[in-house]
Amino acid sequence: MDYRRLDYESLRTLCTQVFHGYGFSEDEAREITDALLAADLFGIESHGIQRLVRYDYEINSGMVDIHAESETVHETPLSATVDAKNAMGQLMGVRAMKMAIAKAKKSGIGLITVRNSNHFGMAGYYARMAAKEGLIGIGMTNAEAIMVPTAHDRHEPHRICHARGPGPLRV
Repeated sequence: MDYRRLDYESLRTLCTQVFHGYGFSEDEAREITDALLAADLFGIESHGIQRLVRYDYEINSGMVDIHAESETVHETPLSATVDAKNAMGQLMGVRAMKMAIAKAKKSGIGLITVRNSNHFGMAGYYARMAAKEGLIGIGMTNAEAIMVPTAHDRHEPHRICHARGPGPLRV
């Protein structure tokens, strides 16, 4: 496979145009792009712009609602639960971390859970948002059950081993 090196600004412009072309606002397109490019810059290519193919499928199949209006369904001074209503994961990750940062600055801790969202990319992106504000941030998500537990023993086929998700957690 041949690799081509593209400069950051050209790639940022291209990706922003792609997401804007799907119908995201200019700001939303930039937020999604910045999260994806951050993953590539940190060497986590599995969560960078190579995800465009998957996102194309998810947007065109209706799994991602580009016009979703997320809703805070429960809130306390320290926490909130947000229903993403199938919004793009990066947008919800940024929104949730901004809410957590605001709550933490006011109350000392901020805990936000998001449901009904989509793939949100590199969990560390959101933890870094908190770090830039002088806070400790934790970004985590659930994931598809695609891993067989390490305790699986092919010599004991009668043992039931259920697949699990990788359970990303970043501080």
